[in-house]
Amino acid sequence: FKEYDGGYTSVGTSPFNSLAMCNDFATLFTFIPKTTMQTDVELMWLVHKDAEEGKDYNLKEMIWMWDETTKADKRIIEDNQKGVQSNMYKPGPLSQMEIGLEKFKEWYLMQLDLSLN
Repeated sequence: FKEYDGGYTSVGTSPFNSLAMCNDFATLFTFIPKTTMQTDVELMWLVHKDAEEGKDYNLKEMIWMWDETTKADKRIIEDNQKGVQSNMYKPGPLSQMEIGLEKFKEWYLMQLDLSLN
């Protein structure tokens, strides 16, 4: 592929990493839990080793969408956490779209159980 065609492929290698690839660059996401209330998110944009900034890609255009999306996600996550911490919070089922999160939750709880035994 010689230029962006609007499509992309996304691969989740673990609950802490994912890679979104389009035909002119890729974005690698790494989630680094620090505490129960803090996670660092690291984004890396990858281009072909011979690509030249300004000629083959525009850095501002390349990072714009995921930078804005990540800022919006941060706001949503922080607002959700405030709700979870409320005395009125009652857990409900996860969306069927969150099957990866459900599998991670099951794995995590199993690890905690193993460490207690």
